[in-house]
Amino acid sequence: MFSRPHISGVSVHTAFEKLGRFVVQRPLSIIAVWLGLLVLGFALVSPLIVVAQKNPPDLLPKDSPVLAASALMKASFKEADGGNIAVVVLSDEHGLTPADEDVYRRLVDRLKADTDNVKSTQDFVAIPELRPTMTSKDGKAWTLPISLAGNMGTGPGQRAYKHALKTVKDATSGSSLNVNVVGAAATFEDLNSIGERDQTIIELSTVITIFTILVIVYRNLVAMLMPLITIGVTMGVAQQVVAALAELGLPIGPQTLVLMTGMMMGAGVDYAVFLFSRYQECLRKGMASDDAVINALATVGEVITGSAATVALTFLGLSFATLAVFLTVGPALAVTIVIALVGALTMLPALMVLAGRQGWVNPRKDITGRFWRKSAVRIVRRPKIHLAASLVILLALAACSSLVKYNYDDRKNIPADAESNLGYEALTKHFPVSTTMQQFIMVHAPDVDLRSPKSLADLEQMASRIAQVPGIDVVRGITRPNGEMLQEAKSTYQAGEVGTKLGDASGLIQSNDANLSLLSNGAHQMS
Repeated sequence: MFSRPHISGVSVHTAFEKLGRFVVQRPLSIIAVWLGLLVLGFALVSPLIVVAQKNPPDLLPKDSPVLAASALMKASFKEADGGNIAVVVLSDEHGLTPADEDVYRRLVDRLKADTDNVKSTQDFVAIPELRPTMTSKDGKAWTLPISLAGNMGTGPGQRAYKHALKTVKDATSGSSLNVNVVGAAATFEDLNSIGERDQTIIELSTVITIFTILVIVYRNLVAMLMPLITIGVTMGVAQQVVAALAELGLPIGPQTLVLMTGMMMGAGVDYAVFLFSRYQECLRKGMASDDAVINALATVGEVITGSAATVALTFLGLSFATLAVFLTVGPALAVTIVIALVGALTMLPALMVLAGRQGWVNPRKDITGRFWRKSAVRIVRRPKIHLAASLVILLALAACSSLVKYNYDDRKNIPADAESNLGYEALTKHFPVSTTMQQFIMVHAPDVDLRSPKSLADLEQMASRIAQVPGIDVVRGITRPNGEMLQEAKSTYQAGEVGTKLGDASGLIQSNDANLSLLSNGAHQMS
């Protein structure tokens, strides 16, 4: 039997006290359950990183205006939509040669043969009229737009991009051409691969930071290892639970794993510091180790549970979002926080029980207690001054938010030496920036023939006005396929044509004047 802990002379009768007694009586069983869950999770479910790459969610809702317009374009023109576009850039700084054109044609043939991943290409092999548009003005680069299967950012779309990229590299290997691929799918693929690499760096740096904090706080190797062991086991369990939920339909994205790692590390250390600090306070007051564990859970368990509940509910609210960047994060982080809490309330106390009974976590000399007591006394004596000073510091830090400059360029979120960014540099070196920043406007008129002169004039008027909008580099359409109004559609050309025809008619009249006179005389003689 264990003595009942008291706090300020009042007995503690709470669920957390009962939980503490349960942990104290069965520490080995609790640790075995956690390890069993970890092994079982990896045995039954694929690792979270594999599941996340298998079926990433759509970046945009299926009923979003841009996807609706893309579907309408696909249905109207009976061809691949613009949901997954990549642009191959073939360049040679010494100038393009006939041998380079052979490589271009071989690449087009191989891409067209891959019907599972490539839906169509815009090339000057099939459409020679596109050669001026696809060739840079300096004669050193070609572009080859490709319509891929699926939508950018989805599992099928990114798999199609990877297959097409392999085809491009295979078809151009051994040539003198510099080959780059740009587009949203290329940028998204770089985000995924760089995120995977950064995850290892984040985890390593986080462990080092946490270890440093624990060294400063506890100065005890066993005390430092217990939170790390708890975090490691609970993180593995959380990842496999989320992976299992993802297999059942929970949307997760490539950023989910990175955020889960950071959240588990932060929450796990936070809860461990609260619980272990109270445990050591109880030891300093003369309590036995087991009683100190029960007391710590009874007094701190409610605090960390309330903290975890507010955070988990906040993340759970993101499940109502429609954008994948929020939808894939919220539920997964809510599960992570709940598992971190359960681990902090069960596995960590179980480790504390075993270590405490061996005397491995006896408290060291308190070197910071005097500082905090003095700080508390000063704050109580002069609350107004400390409040004002705190507000000044916080407001100054909050004012820094006004310096933030928001942008919607994903290229700035990845390193400059990423493959997609190098491709954009190669493209903009030879082509206008509008080549990669295309937007489509679909004009849909079911009851009107858009090929009529009036409709073509209206389309040209619309294109002319859009071209005048600031930031628009060039407008291409049926009335201006190369970005400029057709020569035949200009009013000056039409006026010239009318004048030419009138001149021809006048000349015809003059050349036949003698015949008209002869005809007139003949008619007079007959009369």
